[in-house]
Amino acid sequence: MSQAQFVLQSGAGGTKTNAAADVNDKVTALFPEQDDEAVDTALELFNRMSRQITDSYRTLESRVNQLSGELNQESLQRQQELEEKEQLADRLSTLLNALPAGVVVLDSQGVVTQTNPAAIALLGEPLDGARWVDVIHRCFAPRRDDGHEVSLKDGRRVSIEIRTMENQPGQLILLTDLTETRYLQAQLAHAQRLSAMGKMVASLAHQIRTPLSAAILYGGHLSQEDLDEEMRQRCASRLMSRLTHLEQQVRDMLIFARGETRLAEELSADKLVSALASAVEGLKPAPGATVNLENKISSDCRLMCNRD
Repeated sequence: MSQAQFVLQSGAGGTKTNAAADVNDKVTALFPEQDDEAVDTALELFNRMSRQITDSYRTLESRVNQLSGELNQESLQRQQELEEKEQLADRLSTLLNALPAGVVVLDSQGVVTQTNPAAIALLGEPLDGARWVDVIHRCFAPRRDDGHEVSLKDGRRVSIEIRTMENQPGQLILLTDLTETRYLQAQLAHAQRLSAMGKMVASLAHQIRTPLSAAILYGGHLSQEDLDEEMRQRCASRLMSRLTHLEQQVRDMLIFARGETRLAEELSADKLVSALASAVEGLKPAPGATVNLENKISSDCRLMCNRD
């Protein structure tokens, strides 16, 4: 290739051709004393490097465009995920506020970090930022008859469920107000007891008739004028025992009808067996029937009961 024939292959069109010719002229001017072959070699090398630079630039530009597109797509995806999470958080917040049960969230230090209106209605304020131990001392007042529930100081009863947070330290406490439920259950139990009263009349009549007959018998003995003092004292004692037993049965019946029985006293197993033995002493078993009382419970065992 001669100097006159050299054309820089950097583009097409008249302007680029003229520019290439100018470049060729400038390159030729740099080698005034060189032969045409050396100049052609230099120009060929320059032309090749120019093409490589142009190709590298185009490749880089294409890669930049590709990365820009991927970045925009990733940004849109992240934005969409963020909006979805915000919508989910909003739904969960609405659901939390609408729950009838109280929800209390504790951090790893036992400090309240989140509550819902139901929890505030049950425990009062302040809650957020308070230590759960302080909330317990301020709001709860356990009673002996609480069972599976815990009483609040205002008289309401709540059940407590504690769950450990799965993905973060802390605990979630669920408080359910069972006051109305327990009241309705008590009313239902009272109605059932009243319904069972009719079935118990015949049994009660039999239970009363037996000690009453014994009391009448002892009273008849006491009316005898020739009865010695020792026998009179014995009959009087047994008469009072039977009358006391009758009074106890009537009292038990009234307690059952009112539904006010509370297991608020402790009684040892030995005393229970002894009381049962005294209760059946004046009963007349059916023909061929016997009553055996045997205590197989440890004497250290304490029973929750109502002595009446």
